Amino acid sequence: MGLLSLGTPLQWEEAKKYAEHVRKNGIEQFISIWRQTKDSSAEPFVWGDELEYIVVKFNPKDQTAHISLDAAKSIKVLQQEEMDALANDDNRQVYKSNAHMHEVWRDPGAVLN
Repeated sequence: MGLLSLGTPLQWEEAKKYAEHVRKNGIEQFISIWRQTKDSSAEPFVWGDELEYIVVKFNPKDQTAHISLDAAKSIKVLQQEEMDALANDDNRQVYKSNAHMHEVWRDPGAVLN
């Protein structure tokens, strides 16, 4: 995903029509990618790569997880930890906010600096 700069998002009622298709195909794509990469060794995170994280809050008492809308707070913590750990490393990662309040992006930092 990326910044929506062209087009417009569907309204919820229209988007719901495609939910089952997206869910089924998304799961199939995830399993396919996982099978292809599950045995690979750690490869470097390079320019052009991007990871997206969904921030959740976990309640251990009742074993539930809910989407958190505190991604900005998480980014600050992640950035500080990254800076502390890799102060002299040009290959550090860059954490950025997304248009959504529950997502964090991570890109390789060297090329972007």
